[in-house]
Amino acid sequence: MAIIKIEIVSDAVCPWCYLGYRRLQKAINLYKKTYPGGSQDNFELVWKPYFLNPDALKESVLVQDRMNSRMGPEKSAEIQKTFRSIGMREGILFKFNGYVGNTKLSHQLLHLASSKPLSSETSTQTLVAEELFRFQYELEKDISQIDTLVDIGTLCGLNGDEVRTYLEEDRGRVEVEEEEREVKASGMKGVPHYIIGGQYHLEGAVDVSDFFDIFVQLKEGKKEE
Repeated sequence: MAIIKIEIVSDAVCPWCYLGYRRLQKAINLYKKTYPGGSQDNFELVWKPYFLNPDALKESVLVQDRMNSRMGPEKSAEIQKTFRSIGMREGILFKFNGYVGNTKLSHQLLHLASSKPLSSETSTQTLVAEELFRFQYELEKDISQIDTLVDIGTLCGLNGDEVRTYLEEDRGRVEVEEEEREVKASGMKGVPHYIIGGQYHLEGAVDVSDFFDIFVQLKEGKKEE
């Protein structure tokens, strides 16, 4: 049995990160179903912070307003249409009538979740990451708000009171900011970014086959040792 570690550098307000994660899921499932002995291998996902807009104010704004101000209404509508089309193929119902704000608290929630023991094949941190994407882009919730993050934490098995206290007291901020600085200092300039097995790097919402091929290379490389 092999353990394949995948570090995912991401920000929940990035639609490409959501798409990339869904493709990663498909690649893992395909590997487990089709590669000889793959069903016995485990994948360890570790989420790393990246602030797409580190200077964003705490007061969130409408996604539509943000997109329109950056690229104009016509281009914004075109991009939203593209994401809806691509998203449908990945099982994502992209919506763009929610809010977007500072994402530091969402990364602090992920940091809290990373400290929880593994109770199933999917870690609490990954469950939280999934819900952050879903709340942002399918439920059109404001993930910069503590109330929303408490709801997400509770859905993922965390204690709601613990989550609220953790975020209201701004715990984990120093650790998250330091980790994010290290990520950018390593040369990463955008997300999503994947570090697989500590040696293979992929950038962007790459195809399922790109992930799968690396899984096979890692597995067969171990066989040759």
